[in-house]
Amino acid sequence: MNTAVKVGSDWLLTNTDDFGFAALAGQLKNITNIVLWGGGGVIDSVKSVLPQVSSYSGRLGNPRKGEKTIKQPEVVIWAVGRNRHENWPSEDWAPKTIVDLNYSEDSPGKEYALMVGAEYISGAVMFTAQADKQQEFWREHLK
Repeated sequence: MNTAVKVGSDWLLTNTDDFGFAALAGQLKNITNIVLWGGGGVIDSVKSVLPQVSSYSGRLGNPRKGEKTIKQPEVVIWAVGRNRHENWPSEDWAPKTIVDLNYSEDSPGKEYALMVGAEYISGAVMFTAQADKQQEFWREHLK
């Protein structure tokens, strides 16, 4: 849950990650070799939109338990922030596109895209879509 509102003595919660990621990921639906790098908190949201994604631990650099190994991902969805960044993906990878879910200008995802010469897609679309959905949620419950 990433959105809350208190109505009387009750807290109402929702998660806008699915909605935000869906707004960002439209152009990735037909790609089969996609890696989610890090992002333990967004795995379910990413997989609800792109079930073919293989989730990797950003700390360990390996596929998470039960996930398939991708030798040459076309797309890396970057979901590790600067303060949690420890490892880079395999030097053997040559992704064409980095989709960055980190909203900061100094994101290691942006740095990685520059290092490997990949197209960089900012997560700003996701962030904006999430904000719109959060405001809708608050308006609905704070009438």
